[in-house]
Amino acid sequence: MADNFLERQRRDYEERKQQWQKSTKKVASVSEILRKAREKFNND
Repeated sequence: MADNFLERQRRDYEERKQQWQKSTKKVASVSEILRKAREKFNND
């Protein structure tokens, strides 16, 4: 019972993660660029 529940939870999580990555791929790349730029700025 618990194994089935955990397996279902994991599958739901994987599906949500993939959908989230698809929908945020552009946003993620932009935020990644901004984060790297901010790190360089803070290091100087």
